[in-house]
Amino acid sequence: MKHYVALENGLSFKLKPKELFVYSVMLSTTNKNNETDITIEQISNLSGIPFKTIEAEILPKLKKANVFEIIPFRQNNLNRNKYLFTYPEKNFRIIQTDFLMTKNLSSYQKGFMIAVYMQAFNNSMLCGLSYSKIIEKIKLSNKTFYKYLKELIELGYMIIINPANPDFEYILEQLDIPIYDYTNSSIYLDFKIK
Repeated sequence: MKHYVALENGLSFKLKPKELFVYSVMLSTTNKNNETDITIEQISNLSGIPFKTIEAEILPKLKKANVFEIIPFRQNNLNRNKYLFTYPEKNFRIIQTDFLMTKNLSSYQKGFMIAVYMQAFNNSMLCGLSYSKIIEKIKLSNKTFYKYLKELIELGYMIIINPANPDFEYILEQLDIPIYDYTNSSIYLDFKIK
């Protein structure tokens, strides 16, 4: 398994958070040629998402989004698939595999974090878009967005940075965020394993 995956920023426009997470898990199992013959059962085990959900909902959406090439092959009298991924050369985000495999977050929470991270400033863990803009870009309902935002704030994986907070400058200093990078209603993402 790779130590990290590189995700093209454009994926956040093609895939919903849950699909983005499964795509990341699959990508983490690729070899040096960026291909994997991972099975649905293995995807389910690594992602924590039920087999039937992967098979009936997520893989068809990934296929429709054309985010990898599928190469059918036969092994031990069984039809199998290899998935060939492209290497992003620019405009990508790095996600550590340790984060993908952490047990204290649900697959949905991880997918949400990845989707928000893909909206962040370049080389930053700071997303300065308005909530409505993030919701629009990651294709979630308001209710779902606020549910996961609240959960991840409570778990310490997301921090809201608000200039109205009396500790605003101290928070920026502690998070090592230059004040000029800050925009109103920013979300800071903390991918450290907790």
